[in-house]
Amino acid sequence: MGVPLEPGVAAVEELRRAVPEELTLAQFVLRWILDFDTVSTVIPGSAAPDHIAENVAADRVDPLSHQRHGAVRDVYEERIPPHVHQRW
Repeated sequence: MGVPLEPGVAAVEELRRAVPEELTLAQFVLRWILDFDTVSTVIPGSAAPDHIAENVAADRVDPLSHQRHGAVRDVYEERIPPHVHQRW
């Protein structure tokens, strides 16, 4: 079991504030994942051909700034641990 729906939606809404205007939320998240050297593969879902093109475009975006990575970390640290860390 993961993060309950309401806290998860609240985290996503807060995270949206960190997304640059030129990116969709999906592209932002994919770019965030790709910014980690230890990640060798990302397999995003897609419901339409346009989504595939959007996902691929995330690889062509410059790495996210330290501030944007910090914003993601802040949302995570504030909203997610109470729901999952007891399992570790």
